Amino acid sequence: MDPAQEAIELSAPEWSAFLTEALGNPVVVTYGHARRQVVQSKGFWKDPRGKPIEVRLSRFFQAAPREVQDALATWLRHGRKKRRASELLDAFIDEGLRSLPPKKTAAAKAQPEGLCHSLTPLAAELVEGPHAEFLPLDFAPRGLPVFTWGRRQLSRARRSLQLGSYTEDSHRIRLHTVLDQEAVPRFFLRYVLFHELLHAWRSVAAEREPTPHNSRRLHHDAAFRKREAHYRDFDAATAWQKRNISGLLRSARTGKPLKPK
Repeated sequence: MDPAQEAIELSAPEWSAFLTEALGNPVVVTYGHARRQVVQSKGFWKDPRGKPIEVRLSRFFQAAPREVQDALATWLRHGRKKRRASELLDAFIDEGLRSLPPKKTAAAKAQPEGLCHSLTPLAAELVEGPHAEFLPLDFAPRGLPVFTWGRRQLSRARRSLQLGSYTEDSHRIRLHTVLDQEAVPRFFLRYVLFHELLHAWRSVAAEREPTPHNSRRLHHDAAFRKREAHYRDFDAATAWQKRNISGLLRSARTGKPLKPK
């Protein structure tokens, strides 16, 4: 479907009014520039406090024809149970994404070499060799993420600590420098990298096949947890983390070496 077909340039207030009437529930629409999460919604139907459902759409939804408007309303209410509406919406989103200009991104400067651990060989173990968890093609067309250590600075965290992160826009995996010490075993570092590679893999898969379902995927949903639980060192790694997370928090705050348990 051509996004320009029946082009009508819907404003955000017009979308809000249409969805409010179609769904029988207050809806507030805003536009954004997302390329992956092109449809985002939050809030509760029939909120007792009277708060509306908040829907954020990629800007190419300004040109949505009436059948796509109807399809979005149906999908917001019923999800992928309504096959015809989902197919219409998927086709419109696919063409809309193709129409967007290429996104300019600065080359990421990676620092995979730490003081004690290098991320490069650990990552290679996960995508190459006899015990690989992924194949290089799993990350096509973006390629493998950039692997880097974070900045070396003391943390203020007292209850939780983000050991790793994956950033979609820069396609970068960053590990907390508290893990870059001799007391942290390689198998645990490899597990943290695996966890973040799993996020990257799902993100690339969603980019290859952009659908409303992928756009609303949960960060750690049941499918993610199931795949993670099959990782070969999952039990050993999670047990080590449980024993040592307090020590890692203390090490991140004070800069003192970890005393593993």
